[in-house]
Order: sequence, then C-alpha cells, then structure tokens
Amino acid sequence: MDLNRFSLRGWAGFAASAAACGVFAAALRAEEPEPVRPVPIEPVRPPVTAPREAPKELPQEETPGETARDPAATKPETVRPSAEPGTGTSTSIAPGWQMPREEGLPEGDPPPKPAGDDGESAPPAPVSADLEAAIGAEKAARELAAKKKKPVDWTALAQNYRAVTEARPDDAAAHYRLGLACARGGNVKDALLSLQKAVLLRPRDAQYLIDYATVNLQAGRLEEAEGASAKAIQLEPANARAYNALGNVYLAAGSSPEAVKCYVQAIRCDPSNIQYVHNAGRAYYDAGDYKSAVEAFTKVVEERPKSPAAYNDRGLAHLALKQIRQAQENFHTALHMDSKFAPAHYNLALLYADDQMPEFSGRMQAQDHAEEAVRLTERKNAQYLLGLAEAHRANRRYDLAVKVALEAVKLEDTAANRAQLQRFEQLEKQGFEGVVRSISGREP
Repeated sequence: MDLNRFSLRGWAGFAASAAACGVFAAALRAEEPEPVRPVPIEPVRPPVTAPREAPKELPQEETPGETARDPAATKPETVRPSAEPGTGTSTSIAPGWQMPREEGLPEGDPPPKPAGDDGESAPPAPVSADLEAAIGAEKAARELAAKKKKPVDWTALAQNYRAVTEARPDDAAAHYRLGLACARGGNVKDALLSLQKAVLLRPRDAQYLIDYATVNLQAGRLEEAEGASAKAIQLEPANARAYNALGNVYLAAGSSPEAVKCYVQAIRCDPSNIQYVHNAGRAYYDAGDYKSAVEAFTKVVEERPKSPAAYNDRGLAHLALKQIRQAQENFHTALHMDSKFAPAHYNLALLYADDQMPEFSGRMQAQDHAEEAVRLTERKNAQYLLGLAEAHRANRRYDLAVKVALEAVKLEDTAANRAQLQRFEQLEKQGFEGVVRSISGREP
C-alpha cells in the first residue's frame, strides 16, 4: 500500500515581503514583486456528530450489483488512492476543515446487532459482575462530568477496566471496554493493544472489529483498519457502522469514489444517521463532484441547522464551484452559529486575501479572520499560521509573512511548508531589491 499518497491537499496563493519602514512603502507599491504560484496546503476537516432524526434523501449514487447485504458490492479488494486528494478543487483557496472525530467509538453501551441481520457475527459477549461494576462507574463518571461540565477522567476509568482484565485475562468484553476507555483518553497505543486482544478472543464480533478499525485509522494504520472493517461487513452485511468505517479508511487513503459507495451503503442501512450524509459530502468533494457535495451538505444543514461545520463545508463546496457569494454567506453563517469556529475564520481570511477576486477581497478583514483562527488554535495549527502569513502578504507586511511562515515550519516541518517559507523568503528578497531600485535608480 502506497502510504505516501495519502496526504490531503488544497491550494493557496502567496506573495512576498517588503520593507517595514513607511519611507519605502510608496516605492514598494509602485514596484511590487511578481506573484508566486500557489503550493498545496494540507486541509483539515471538521468534526460531526450523529443526531438520530432521519435525513432527507441523499443524492443517488448507484453501486454496481449492490444490495444492503452484499459487502463485495462496495468494497474493492485493496485501498487504492484514485487521485491526489484535494486536486479536484477549482479555486486557489485551500479547504479549511478540522480533523474528524471518527464515528466508530460508540457513546455509552455498544449498539446492538442490526435488526434483521443474517450475518455470522457472534452474539453479545457475557458481562461479569466485576466488569458490570466498572461499567457502572463509567456511567456515573459520565453523568457527573456532564453535570459539572468537565471532561471525563478516562485514565481513572481505564484503570478500573485494567483491573478486571488482570483478574480475568480471557474476558473479551473487559479488554474491549479497556480499549474504548484508552482511546477516548488519547492513549491510542494501549487502545490498540486492548482492542486487538478483544478481537483475538472474539474474532467474529463485528462490533469489536469496527472499533478496532476505527482506532487503527486514528493511528494511521490504514491496512489494518481496512481489513477489520471489511471483516465486520462480512460478518454483518447490514451493519451501517461497518460501511462507514470502511468509507473512512478510503477517504483517508484518497480513494474518494470508493468512499462515496461505502457511505451511500451506510445511509441505506441506517438512514437516521446524518453523519453518514456528512461523510458522503466530504467524499463527493474530494472526488471532485462538488454539486453532489453541495446537495449532501444541504441535507445536513436541513437536519442540523445550527451546525457550523455543515455551513462551513457547504461553503467550501460552493467555493469549488466558483459560487463565491454563496461560499461567503455560508462561512459567515457558520460564524453566526459559533463565533469561535476556527475553520470558517480561516476560510474567510483566505477568501478576503485572494487578489484574484477583487470584488470580495478585503485586506483588513483577511487579517482579522486569520488572527482569530490562529488565536483560537493557540498558534498550534500550521495551516492556520500559513493563512495568517497570507493575510500579512495581502497587507504588504512581507517581513511578518516570513516570520509567521517560519513559525509554521517549526511546528510542522514538512516539504510543503518549507516550500511555502522559501517562496515567502524569495518574495521578501524581490521586494527589497525593488525598493532599492526605486530609491537609488540602480541594481542592488
């Protein structure tokens, strides 16, 4: 499997730096350096939740030979990136998403086996008395955290489950619960070990396989995630979560058409889960089918009218269709729903900083939104820092653009980020040379 092709990409335009002194400003405006072509920026994706009201009908996507009980209808043999992610976008604005919270980990008790499923999955695992006590402690901790509006102490809860596994090393349900607690607490390494143990003890439990696939995906282990979710589909061909898990793998791998098929199948198995519609919209977007992406995100907006992520994502799809006014309206609506939604600030910053759209450009607005996106993410998001650098460029503060781009490279030292820094440095040099020529009338 070629994991080097699994990065997501968008496009952003950047220009150069010049002197900070006001004496040089007029000369610089008269002789601004040549623009530099945009380079790819990795997109980040927004989280979604899963309310249980049934969504409106999703745009039809036919799957050859499909039935709700035929896993082969939606699963190619291997993960094959069908295109470089993000290259379908027709604008120079990079998608501003957030990383997804994978739907795979269930809240509270694991969901029951799908009604009417005729697969070969194992019946639910028995629950011992000591495991029942640990589960009760988790429930109480959740309720207390919700009441006090504080995070759950998953480390302490994991210790309860770990004590059960030490006393009962062959208790698959205890290992499974321990894996979920570790994953929710951010301990992916121990989560993988515990879920793997649960799967080894109960290899025909589709629920265990789905959550094992989800944590593998979070750890970047795409082949393992694909294998586990495909096995879950084989065991329970009507399990929507299994198709969604496999779709998440294909989406991460850049195999957008295959991801679309999996999400459509998940929706047919469980039309009440709006997150599957949202995921399908992302897959349509990555596949370059922006019209279907708009339609899918519109269904999400209809079901979740207060979701900033839904408006933000629909705005990106409109932007890809060059429907700039609609994109702008959706980004602003996202901020109306949540003024602290960083992706919408970032998208608006790039839109306002884009010199190719003078009717929408606004240098001060670009600066304000870019600074807010960086502030909200505590200067820990390299892409948003590069967005701030672009806003500095739009305001002809090229020295600050280089400084912020260097900060982004220190945070994430990737080839793409280094290339952008080099371009800022190049333009800063060009800008200085232009000032010297304007003032002295000779080459520097």
